[in-house]
Amino acid sequence: MTTDGFKDEVRLVRQELTTAMATVMDLARAGKAFGGEWDTAVERERKAHKKLRQLLNGPLVSFGKGNHSQRTLLRNLHRQS
Repeated sequence: MTTDGFKDEVRLVRQELTTAMATVMDLARAGKAFGGEWDTAVERERKAHKKLRQLLNGPLVSFGKGNHSQRTLLRNLHRQS
């Protein structure tokens, strides 16, 4: 994966995780922490967390001089935001 590809993927995954977490929190605040809608929302959040973990624990990528872990790239990306 290229550095730009990694950055794009991180943005997408972060957006999905934020949206999924917001849905879970909205349901909890509304007293709907049960049933099919809740189960679907929690599963979506779990999948987003899993995707982020897989992305961050993935192989090294080239970033400038030398190789850095994807966690380092994420930290750098976060600082740029």
